[in-house]
Amino acid sequence: MKTITNRRALFDKLKKSFFIAKGEFSNIRDVINIGGEDKTLSEWLHSNAQKAISKGESIQDYLSSLKFITDKLPKPTRRELFKIAGLSGIIGATAYLYGCGLSKEYVKKDQEFVKNTKWDANPAIPVPKDGCYAGFFVQTPNHKKLEEGALEMIQKITGYFPSVQLLGISHIAILDDNFPFDSAREAVRQGVIPALSHAIMPPNFEDIGEGKQDRLLESLAKKIKEFDNPMFFIPYKEINGVPWGPSALTYRGTTSGRTFVKAWRRMYKIFEMNGANEKTVWSTHFLASTIGREQKGSYYFPSYYPGDEFVDWVGFTVGALPFMYTTNDSLTSIFGSDYKYCRKHYPNKPIAIWEFGGQENSYQPRWITKSFKSMKEELPGIKAFTYYYFSWHLGSTSLTPEAMKAYKKAISDPYFIKGPEKLKL
Repeated sequence: MKTITNRRALFDKLKKSFFIAKGEFSNIRDVINIGGEDKTLSEWLHSNAQKAISKGESIQDYLSSLKFITDKLPKPTRRELFKIAGLSGIIGATAYLYGCGLSKEYVKKDQEFVKNTKWDANPAIPVPKDGCYAGFFVQTPNHKKLEEGALEMIQKITGYFPSVQLLGISHIAILDDNFPFDSAREAVRQGVIPALSHAIMPPNFEDIGEGKQDRLLESLAKKIKEFDNPMFFIPYKEINGVPWGPSALTYRGTTSGRTFVKAWRRMYKIFEMNGANEKTVWSTHFLASTIGREQKGSYYFPSYYPGDEFVDWVGFTVGALPFMYTTNDSLTSIFGSDYKYCRKHYPNKPIAIWEFGGQENSYQPRWITKSFKSMKEELPGIKAFTYYYFSWHLGSTSLTPEAMKAYKKAISDPYFIKGPEKLKL
């Protein structure tokens, strides 16, 4: 087989795979086809695919190893980089080739700022002064009955109760005006903060913004007021969606940032009028912009930000997904650019990662260790996370035995606040 020598052509092809077509891969053949008419590149991809198949690797493992190989290739010059990516892709290409790491100087200044920040958030759930709420979500066997036995499962898996429990049926939000009184009260009884992921389905944000769903929202607001305990309220997870994900199937064609912001503000005001906001902490749940798409475009999360007056926490889905996972990735490299944006534009808003996890494979233990280290040492503005222990059609973030050891070791740091223990507030 010929040796790959034209690195510009190589990076041009691989750029397309990792910046544009991430979600379109369903098997190894899809990856081989990236080579197109470039026989040398196709041969190289095919050779690596055959090695993966012979080892019994999945498409996720193959993509991981392929990206790991490209990480070791000589980096193109700045001139080559611009020619490869073009102006529209330069942000993503730079992030991939050079990482989204944060400089020591930036981290030091950010740590000092966070330490002295007066948070602009509902004090019903105090923002930890030096620490981070440690949440956990587990998919229960009987997912039709909301989270039945979930806290017991979490304790059995991890050895502790979380400080935050994300309430939802598998990966689906609580719908319409339903409120999970039993699960939420059980969480509070155990010293756990409930976090309600909510949506009115099918989504029609123009109707919400124009008041056509007020009846449902008023009913939900009255139930939350009746609950009368501090809780996170997280409407419409991953509203900015992605071209390939379940959020896109849910929201595609239903909204723009402008219509969503109008709908969110009306929801907030209805809660306010019904006395439901006293103990309700409102948080967004965006999909991080560095996952699966260009940073500035129709899916760019700031377009969907409702405004400081209507938001307490800024939340995200952040994880090492099958098609972007390598041993070199860390939470900082995946989330660094979004983190810096939030710290600059929403400096008084605490950050949450509502869905956080690493792909279940041989790299997972190392990723877990590095990510928790990053969260504590480089990303102090993250004040809550929920580890998403879940399996679905794109892969699994369940923890392998070795990854569980790494997780338990990381979470044993008192910086990460578990459930029934004295909170550092």
